[in-house]
Amino acid sequence: MGVPVVEVIRKAGISEQPFYRWKEQYVGLESDQVREMKQPQDENGRLKQLVAELSLDKTMLQDVLSKKWYSRRGAGVHSQARQRELRGPFSFQSVRRRRLPEPAGFLGG
Repeated sequence: MGVPVVEVIRKAGISEQPFYRWKEQYVGLESDQVREMKQPQDENGRLKQLVAELSLDKTMLQDVLSKKWYSRRGAGVHSQARQRELRGPFSFQSVRRRRLPEPAGFLGG
């Protein structure tokens, strides 16, 4: 139409290659035909996103199910040594609380 290609490319913020590729793909089509071509592509994108989310959910569930969980009822079955072993050396239950002395001069004291 009357607008130079360089100006169209600059306004769209693209390089020449995509412009000519789109021109070749869509030349001679009416706007409703382009819309009809775009709908399956949009639906395909949504379906790909859905598959990715479901795959992630499935992987997370499999990961959770593969871990061994110990119930509180079964905790009495193990000896105290085994319970410490299951908790590990850095559990909060193995740390004794103690009050630390206040530093000298703390709060004007």
